[in-house]
Amino acid sequence: MDIVNLNELWEQLFGKLWRTVGAAGLYAGAFLLDDNGKQALCDRNAIEMLGLPSGDDMSADYASVRGVLDRLIELNNEDLPLSLNFLEDLNEGVTAGIVSLNERAFNQSYVNGMMLTQSELFKHLGDEGCKRPLLLSKIQIMEGSKAEQESSLSSAIIAMQNVLPAGSLMAQHEYDEIWILLNEDCEDALEAAKELRHSVENCKLYDIFGNVVGGHNFMTLMTGVCDQELLPTYKMHAATFALYQAMANGKAGEELFRSEHYAQGNTEYSEIVKFSKLLDQNLFSYHFQPIVSARTGEVVAYEALMRTGSELGLNPLEILDLATRYGRLYDIELATVRNTLAVLSENQSYFEERSLFINAIPSQLLTDEDFNEIKNSYGELLEKVVVEMTESTELDDDSLNHVIERVQSANMQLAIDDFGTGYSNTSNLLRYRPQVVKIDRSLITNIDSNPRMQKFVAGIIDFLHSSGMLALGEGVETIGEIRTLINMSVDLLQGFYVSRPKPVFVNSIAEEIKNQIVAINLEAAGLVKKIYHAAAGDEVYMQELALERFTDVHIAGGKVTLIGNGGNMTKIPVTISDGAKCTVILKGVSIEAPNDQPAITIGKNSIVSLYAEYGNLLEHSGIYVPESSKLILKGVGMLTINPESHESYAIGNAPDAACGDITIELDGHLLLNVNGENAVGIGAGHSGHIEILSGKTEIYCTNANCVGIGSWYSNCDIDINHCEVTVTFAAGTAVGIGSMFGDVDAECHDVAISCDGSGNKLCGIGTLESGKTSAKFRNMKLNVNMKGRNIICAGSYGTSSDFDISHASLNLYAEGGRVSGVGDMVGGGDITIDESELSVTFLSGENMPIGNGCGTLKIGNVLQKISLNE
Repeated sequence: MDIVNLNELWEQLFGKLWRTVGAAGLYAGAFLLDDNGKQALCDRNAIEMLGLPSGDDMSADYASVRGVLDRLIELNNEDLPLSLNFLEDLNEGVTAGIVSLNERAFNQSYVNGMMLTQSELFKHLGDEGCKRPLLLSKIQIMEGSKAEQESSLSSAIIAMQNVLPAGSLMAQHEYDEIWILLNEDCEDALEAAKELRHSVENCKLYDIFGNVVGGHNFMTLMTGVCDQELLPTYKMHAATFALYQAMANGKAGEELFRSEHYAQGNTEYSEIVKFSKLLDQNLFSYHFQPIVSARTGEVVAYEALMRTGSELGLNPLEILDLATRYGRLYDIELATVRNTLAVLSENQSYFEERSLFINAIPSQLLTDEDFNEIKNSYGELLEKVVVEMTESTELDDDSLNHVIERVQSANMQLAIDDFGTGYSNTSNLLRYRPQVVKIDRSLITNIDSNPRMQKFVAGIIDFLHSSGMLALGEGVETIGEIRTLINMSVDLLQGFYVSRPKPVFVNSIAEEIKNQIVAINLEAAGLVKKIYHAAAGDEVYMQELALERFTDVHIAGGKVTLIGNGGNMTKIPVTISDGAKCTVILKGVSIEAPNDQPAITIGKNSIVSLYAEYGNLLEHSGIYVPESSKLILKGVGMLTINPESHESYAIGNAPDAACGDITIELDGHLLLNVNGENAVGIGAGHSGHIEILSGKTEIYCTNANCVGIGSWYSNCDIDINHCEVTVTFAAGTAVGIGSMFGDVDAECHDVAISCDGSGNKLCGIGTLESGKTSAKFRNMKLNVNMKGRNIICAGSYGTSSDFDISHASLNLYAEGGRVSGVGDMVGGGDITIDESELSVTFLSGENMPIGNGCGTLKIGNVLQKISLNE
C-alpha cells in the first residue's frame, strides 16, 4: 500500500477533520500502520504522547511506532498514564487505533508510589504541633504541549524525591503544587528548598516508559517555607502565605514565613493571592473612556483603563503598588500592551477614524523580542495606537530615543500624560516631541473660577499649538471647566462630565453633552483661537475654514494643498511644524497675517517645498524661514508678498535675525513689495545660501534702509541663474543684491538683472560698508539706473572688488556725487572683462566707470561706450 492509499484509509477510518478536532483536545491521538509496506501515519497528539520523533506532516517512522506499540501491548497498560484502543475488522497487515491519556496522567500518585494525600500529610503534622519544616512548592512549566507538560511535571517530582532528605514526605496540594514535610533533622529549610529548585531546573526528562529523553528543561520552582512550630492548620496556612509571597515576586525563588509579615493581617495576604492570580491567570479587564473633539463633541479616541473583576477587587493604584513592591512592573506593561491590542483587534469597526490611548511605563521598556512579536502580530493596527507616557521619572536620552524610534517604526503616536506635574515640563516636551499633550486635572479643576490658573493654562495651550501639538484637557467634571477650556482653544476633552469609562466602546457621547460643546463653540466664535491640523494629503479650502472661524492652519508633514476662493482674503496664517519635510501647494490663496505674525511660518529643522499655482497673495507679512531650515519655492503661478512693519522681510527673516537656505525655482512670477524702516526682500540679517534659478522675480523696497536679496550683517553666498531679476528701491541706504556689512560671493549666468533706485548711499550688486565682493558674470545682462550721493553699480566701498566677467552686457547709468561702475575708485581687487559690451553714462562729481583705484584691470574683447558728464 503506497502512502497515498494510506492517507485515503486514514480519512475512511478517522475522517478529514480528525487532526483539527484532535488538536483542540490534547488528550487523544490516532495512529495507522501498514505492516506490509512498513509505513506509518500519526497525528501530532499521538507523536507527542508516544514520544516519537516527528516527521513531515503526519508521516512517522514505522519501526519506532511499531516498537512503542508492541511494548505498550506487552506492559498491558499497567501503571502507565496511557491507554490503547485498537480498531477492529481491518485488512490484514493494517493496524490502527487511538492512544489517550488516562486517569493516571492526572494523578501523581503513580510517581514512585511515594505521594501522600493531604489528609495523610495532616496526620503526620500531629495534633499538638510539629517541629518539622513544611514546604509548599509550585512547579512552573513555561513551555511545551499538554503531553510534554505532563511528562515534565512527573520528571520534576522524581527529581525532587531524589534530593529529599531521608524521612521526608510529599503530598499533592493542587495539580502543580506539592506539600513537602522535611525530616526532623533538617537544620536549614531554605537551603533544602533551594536544592529542590535546583533539582527541578536541572532535572532529566523522562518518557512514559521511564526512559531519559532529550530536550531543554523549561521548569523552575517557587516555594513557601514554614519552619516554626505551629498547629497543623496554621502551619499549612503559613507555608501557603509564604508561597504566595514568592509568587508575587514573579520569579523563581524561596520565601520564608515570618510572623511579623503575617502580623500585617489577612488583608495583605489576600492582596498577594489576588495579585498573583491576576498576573498568572491574566484576569485583567479594561474600561474605555471616550476622548472627544473640543469643537464638535465627536469621539476621536478612547483611553484603555486597567480594571479587575469583582472577585479580585484590586484597583489600578493597588496593582501598580504591588507590582512595584514585588518587581512585576514589566509583567504589567507586557500584559497591558498585549491585552489592549487584542481588544483593539476584536473591535476594529470602532477605530476606522479613531485611536486607542494605551498607558505605558517607560522605565519598563519591552524587550526587542516582545516588541517585535507584538509588531508582527498586529502590524498596521499599531497605527491606531497612541502611546501614553505615565512615568514619573525622567528618561535618559538613549531610552527616550529608543521609545521614539519604536513609536515611529510602527507609525504610532505619542502622548504625554499629566503635563504640569512632576517631570512633565516644557524641556521634556521638546525632547519627547509628542503629538498630544494631556494637561493634568490638577490644573483643570475649578479653572473657570481661577483667573491665575486660566492665564497659566492658556499659556500652555498657546505653547503647544505653536509647537504643532494637540492640547487635551483631562479630568473635566463641570460644564464651567469645559467652557473655559474651549475658550482657550483646547483641542480635546476627557473626563467624567464628558463620559465615564465603560467596559464597552461607545460611538457617541450623550447627545446633551455633545450639544453643549457645540453651543459653547458657537458662542465663542470669533473669540477662540481655532487651529486646523492639516493631515498629509489634505486639500484645505481656506474660505471654508474662515467661515468655520478657524484662526490658524498647522501642517505637520506630507503634502498639503491650500485652496483659495477668487482672491477673497482670509486671516488664517499657516504654521509648519519643527522637523517637517513637506510639500505645500498654494492655489489662489490670499492670506492677511495678523499682529506682525508671518503669513507662513516654517518650523525649525524643516525642509519645505512651496508651490505657487494661479495667483497668490500674502499681505502684511511674508514667509519665515528659520536658520536651521530650507525653503524651495516652485510652481508656475504667481506669488505676491506685501510685508509692512518696522523690521520687514518678504522671504527669510528680519534684518536683525538669521534665516536658512532659500531657493527660488518658481517658473512663474514672484513679486515682493517690502515697506518698513529696515527691510529685506529675500534673506535676513544673517542669511543662508540664496539661489534664484528660474522665473521672474521683482522686488520693490520703500524704506530707510534695505537689502533686496542677501544679508545685512553676515557674509552671503548668492547664485542667480536662468531667470530675470529686478530690484527697485527708494531708500536712504540700499543694496540691490549683496550685503550691507558682510562679504559677498555672487555667481550670475544666463540671467537678466536690473537695479533701479534712489537714495543716499546705494549699491547695485556688492557690499556697502566693510565687506568684500567676489562675483562671476556669464551670459548676463545687467542694467543699473541709480541716483544718489554715493553710488557703486557693482563692487565694494573702499575694500576689495573681484569680478570675472565674460559674454555680458552691462548698461550702467548713475547720477550722484561719487559714482563707481564696476569696482571702486579707492578700493583694491582684480577685474577681468572679456567678450562683453559695456555702456556707461555717469553724471557725477567723481567717477570711475570700471576698475579699482588700487587694483588691476584686464579688458579683452569689449565693446565700450563711455559717457561721463556729457
